Amino acid sequence: MDSRKKLLSYTALAAYFYIFMEWLFFATKPSFLNGMSVYENLALLLISGGMTAFIFGIPSLVLFFASALVKRKSFSALLLGMAVVPSAFLSGALVLILADNFTYTVFKFGIVTSMGIWRGVYGLLFLYLIWTSARKVLQLIRTPLQSKTLRFLPPALLTASLLLAGERFINRGSANDSELTATLDNRPHILLIGSDGVNAENMSLYGYERETTPFLEELSSSSLLAENALPNWNSSAASITSMLTGKPPLETRVFWGEDILTGIHAYQHLPGILRKNGYLTIQMGVPSYVDAYTINMQDAFDEANGRSVDQGPLFRTVRKIGQGDSAYFITRLFERISGRIMHIYYYRSMINPIDQVTVASAETSQSDSEKIAYLMELLRGAEQPLFAHIHLMGTHGPKFSYSEQVFSAGQEQSQEWMPDFYDDSILTFDGYIRDIYNELESSGELDNTILIIYSDHGQAYDLQRVPLMIRFPNGEFAQTMKSNVHNLDVAPSILDYLEYPIPDWMKGRSLLNGEPPQDRILAIGDVPETQVIIQCDKIYQVAVKAQLWIVLELRGHTAPCYVEPLTGADIPLDVRNYYLQNNVTDGAYQNYSVLKIEHDSARPTRRDLATLLLIYMGLKDDDLPPARGIFTDVPLNDARARMIEYTYLQGILDACQSSPLSFCPKDDVTRQDAAIALLRGAFGGDYAPPPAAGLFADVPISSPYAPWVEDMYNRGVTSGCAKNPLRYCPESPFQWGQLQSFLEKVFFN
Repeated sequence: MDSRKKLLSYTALAAYFYIFMEWLFFATKPSFLNGMSVYENLALLLISGGMTAFIFGIPSLVLFFASALVKRKSFSALLLGMAVVPSAFLSGALVLILADNFTYTVFKFGIVTSMGIWRGVYGLLFLYLIWTSARKVLQLIRTPLQSKTLRFLPPALLTASLLLAGERFINRGSANDSELTATLDNRPHILLIGSDGVNAENMSLYGYERETTPFLEELSSSSLLAENALPNWNSSAASITSMLTGKPPLETRVFWGEDILTGIHAYQHLPGILRKNGYLTIQMGVPSYVDAYTINMQDAFDEANGRSVDQGPLFRTVRKIGQGDSAYFITRLFERISGRIMHIYYYRSMINPIDQVTVASAETSQSDSEKIAYLMELLRGAEQPLFAHIHLMGTHGPKFSYSEQVFSAGQEQSQEWMPDFYDDSILTFDGYIRDIYNELESSGELDNTILIIYSDHGQAYDLQRVPLMIRFPNGEFAQTMKSNVHNLDVAPSILDYLEYPIPDWMKGRSLLNGEPPQDRILAIGDVPETQVIIQCDKIYQVAVKAQLWIVLELRGHTAPCYVEPLTGADIPLDVRNYYLQNNVTDGAYQNYSVLKIEHDSARPTRRDLATLLLIYMGLKDDDLPPARGIFTDVPLNDARARMIEYTYLQGILDACQSSPLSFCPKDDVTRQDAAIALLRGAFGGDYAPPPAAGLFADVPISSPYAPWVEDMYNRGVTSGCAKNPLRYCPESPFQWGQLQSFLEKVFFN
């Protein structure tokens, strides 16, 4: 084999090995790969490897031929040395990333935590890795190739990649193939403005006693206001994906930030339809969480969080060669290595994704005020209809951003989730909407604009009521809707107003056709292991493996209706299909037991935890000894006194106070307390977990909770509440769905 072929072979092998190791990294942790089939993973691996080999192999080949044509030996040697740089770069980059992943996982330090001179140390290390790799490649291409495997493996891999890429290209579908044209002479601007984690019950627009939304109250008289609007999921990525596609998360398979749209779903969405029909589409959210590129939403936005679909030759090449999933994967890998390289050479600091939603810093993400200012610029310079999706973060928490202290006057935000500061952040959001309205009014564009106000989920990922209000041009369709409305109704409503045909794949319904049926059944999500079904003012949480319905009340619901309680036969088809496809259940729900929660808290209490533990342990109230009244705060006539006392006497749940002996039945369940209770419930009150290794940054190895929370992590029950660094959020209270998910995994995995 001549030197040219050997160089191409080594470059191809370096590319495939790099892709394989990065694929392995994503495949062994919660990621978008988890929801893909074996064939889809194999196709992704081979097509991505082939694309990388092509991108790095072409410059190697050009430089190699140039070195052969140059007569001057010194210059020829220089070109030959440059020809091996692409494969050397891949090898060096892979070693750098592997080392960084290892040190960060084991020792909690890495490139993202490096500061000052240590960034330069990493930079020198990377140059050394490239230099040593280049020397090794030069040595190899000058040495006779003995291995038959190395002779035939690169061509075989490249051939397989080409065949799979061709098959994907031929079968590639697009939701937007049909020619849609606007029938309106003057297509309106569409502004989709949201704020993260806003409870409707904290807005004066929905009857809150504090005047947190004075402008929205004024605007509501000329708007379509949904009194009982509900999110689609309790994560931003899932809920917003559902809103932009008009599909439920069970169909898109986007549940968390690690998930992406795959196949045809990547092309079926509202912004893609609008973009094809002449709209300039812009998204300003949060990279890694509210970002079209992160979830692989193809052909959607001209610009998303400062990134353009045409922001350079590499991205254009990747999009042309790769199709959908492969192009997305390559782009993610490019961002992983480029972010590290720019950090170690002091060009741009790496961003910790969790800081984007918890740190109010212009360095970590675009601030809310900057997003609004940029929107104003877009409106003033618009030469075509604008679709802008703006997602603000001041209300996210655990600490809140605000422009003025009104309800928190004289206080310091010294703790997380302080309600007065939360209300101030909602008031600030109201002010931003007022500013947008005033700009539209002064420019004469108010009645040429659809303005949609929304939130993705409630505070702290609650699934209770959220705001949803739409102002159409000239105040058309102004009304107050009392029936339950879903965020996935937004996309079909916009298309209906524009007189575009609503695609069959959109599962939401247009709100322009009047109120949805009062007894409409909405299947939404909390976590994949437990599904939430809402009808009227009732929330039904389905724990499929425990064969349990948990019934809760929707807080503040304004239109209760009186229908027969749901049974297993009422579970929507998409929920049934999801569990059948994932081998969770055989679909027989009729014999499920029912647990009705008497309070309307968004979170389960210690009293609820005791009840749930015994249900999952297979025990009923009649199986337990009579209560003796051992707790001062759990009277004998409490319907769950037996359960509470039994869990305490069996060593499963601890008392909250020893003198006098108290259980604190109404207290929230924290994540650290739940770790102990769930493991003891599943394996006995005398269960002792393995020693801690210090996995979590916020659970020190000296903490008595550390062995328990790490045992939960090692069992696959939790992946933590945040990464980089890995955190558990030990003192955070559980939401209902989160607790059910943990119970399902501990008792049935």
